[in-house]
Amino acid sequence: MTDGIPAPKDGAQQPEGRRRSESSHRAILDAALELLGELGYRAITIEGIASRAGVGKQTIYRWWPSKAAVVLEALLKNAAVSIVAPDSGSLRGDLEAYLDQAYQTMSGPLGPILRGLTSEVLLDEDFKEEFLRLYEEPWRQTVASILRRAAARGEIPGTYDESLILDMLFGFKWLRLIFGHAPLDPGLAPRVAAMAEALARS
Repeated sequence: MTDGIPAPKDGAQQPEGRRRSESSHRAILDAALELLGELGYRAITIEGIASRAGVGKQTIYRWWPSKAAVVLEALLKNAAVSIVAPDSGSLRGDLEAYLDQAYQTMSGPLGPILRGLTSEVLLDEDFKEEFLRLYEEPWRQTVASILRRAAARGEIPGTYDESLILDMLFGFKWLRLIFGHAPLDPGLAPRVAAMAEALARS
């Protein structure tokens, strides 16, 4: 199996249309990532992505409803936003490792792209649902798994308020990223982890 497409059986070739479709899909996502790196989120357009990918813009609209949707899928296929769940054996260690990773990622080139996408979240209800489901929820579930392991080890009581802790951690991250009033400094990871641990124990 290659890229999720079953290989042809008995030496049969895939239909030409299927190969062209998958090739165009990949070219569009690659073009979106290239243009994001060169121009930034605000400056790129569906027309520009189509031109770079060598397809018509209607091809893009056949698969995605908006520029934001193209960019979101392109980011999700990029290893730069992949989630690595730490397992140090302690709640504080896991939270510090996770937050350091998240802050490092979001304070780099990904940050301005995410700011652009969050502006779309506020304006497009359908895109908001996709963004929360495909991008935000997996990150939240990673932190939730850290908390649940800590509870299973007896580090924190089983009555901890998971939703409140997650909102505290993610609210801090998004507040600093979106408003930019203070840096999303990876050096803050130990302090934020300590606050989350204290909240979990309360």
